[in-house]
Amino acid sequence: MKDLMMNVLSKFFNKTEDELSDMLFEGEGDEIKLKEDAATSLIGLDEARVKRIKEESSGDSTKKFDEGYKKAQKEVMSKFENDFKESMGFESDLNGVDLVKAWGEGLGKQTKITADNLKTHPEFLKIEKEWKTSHEEELGKIKTEFDSFKSNVEREKVMGKVRDMAKNEFLKLNPVLSEDKGKAEAQTSMFLSKFDNYDYDFQDDGSVVIKDGDKRLEDAHGNTIGFGSFVKTEADRLFDFKVQGDRGSPGNVTGASGGSTTVLSSEEYNKKVREANGDPAKLKDIGENYTRKAD
Repeated sequence: MKDLMMNVLSKFFNKTEDELSDMLFEGEGDEIKLKEDAATSLIGLDEARVKRIKEESSGDSTKKFDEGYKKAQKEVMSKFENDFKESMGFESDLNGVDLVKAWGEGLGKQTKITADNLKTHPEFLKIEKEWKTSHEEELGKIKTEFDSFKSNVEREKVMGKVRDMAKNEFLKLNPVLSEDKGKAEAQTSMFLSKFDNYDYDFQDDGSVVIKDGDKRLEDAHGNTIGFGSFVKTEADRLFDFKVQGDRGSPGNVTGASGGSTTVLSSEEYNKKVREANGDPAKLKDIGENYTRKAD
């Protein structure tokens, strides 16, 4: 269990297992045990990770990238204009197409010069080809970097929604977590990190298609695995769950605390859990006062 935990934490926080071991454990050999502040350390790492993601996806970051892209475009155009002037022996304060048009008009007044005429001139075609060869690769690199940045921001938005959904489904299962709030949050965060290994397509009907690479996740019969089922399957591998009271009886039943609980339909029960929005106190109140009727 320790090896599994260390492997998950290492990937989630981008730390080596040695770094995490020094942070979370103390002692040697058979005397190794979890430090008292281990949960606090994990929460600190997660706060730093979330802060970094927000900074990278902020408007200021995108604005700076756009400014850098525009600066590169301006430098490329300036290089083209200087090369053109040097090659043609032509001096002018004009820029871009106006520069080339002014040069063409100076070749002779007997022919009307237009932008289309200039684009077919041998010298223009020669310079255009040299310019494209020299600078298309540089512009392509800038575009690739921007597309990658944009893709990472968009994926993080999707993953934020996925983690919220997974957390909601996970807590509805009533997993057995630590009584310590900090440790319970760390255990939940570790579990949610598993969902970063997949891709997700949100459908118009509200369903989610889960993909491992280019393939969607399917059951043995070739049916798409629902998101709730996927969360439960993953949770079953790592957690035990609190036993609910009798969910087949109508009206009120006796809850775990000895009091009376109200039996709700699955739809009503799930609505209350969603409205709790992951709040541990509200979820505890739901578990103590309501029971979901078996469908």
